[in-house]
Order: sequence, then structure tokens, then C-alpha cells
Amino acid sequence: MSNFFVIVNAGERGVMMQFCKVQEQILGEGLHIILPIVHTVQKLSVRVQKQESAAEASSKDLQDVFTDVALNWHIVPEEANAIFQQIGNETAVVDRIINPAVEEVLKAVMAK
Repeated sequence: MSNFFVIVNAGERGVMMQFCKVQEQILGEGLHIILPIVHTVQKLSVRVQKQESAAEASSKDLQDVFTDVALNWHIVPEEANAIFQQIGNETAVVDRIINPAVEEVLKAVMAK
């Protein structure tokens, strides 16, 4: 009986999938009724998260610069389904988007 219900906790959004196809509907916080065979729900955190990374770059006079960068980020709640469909869960967002962008920007800034 509990398979007919899904609970989306505070600070999360539920991405509704019908036979593994992402749907337009985004589930807000609370209790929701689903069809267990047809629908599945992937939960994504929309809270502000901190990503720390160590990076290395070279200055314009070719000195090595080592730094630790902290970035606060979050998923826009209204875009949770598109983000999950195009990128994946929070780990994929960090690995595919945030870490490469931080390294690229840091190298560009340090080169100046």
C-alpha cells in the first residue's frame, strides 16, 4: 500500500517519470499519490549546497598558483525536471557542470 504514495521532503522536488520518461509535472513538498508500476519519482535537493574544489593554475609570469575554491549553488525548483533530464542528479551536476566551469574560470582569471 505504501508504494502508492511518495513523500517529498522539505527542500526537495520530485521529478515525476512515467515509464522512465521525464514528465512536465514537478512534485512539491508533501505527500503525493502515484501509480507504482507506471510512475517513479526521483528526488532532487533544491537547497543551497556548497561545493569545494582544489585547483591549480598558472599566472601570466608562469608561477604556479594553488587555491581552494568554494561555490554555493542550488537547483532552481521550477527547472528540476529539465535539469534531471539533461544533466542528471546532484552528483552529475557537480561533476559535469560545476567543477569544469570553476577550473576554466580560475585558469582564465589567474592568467591575467
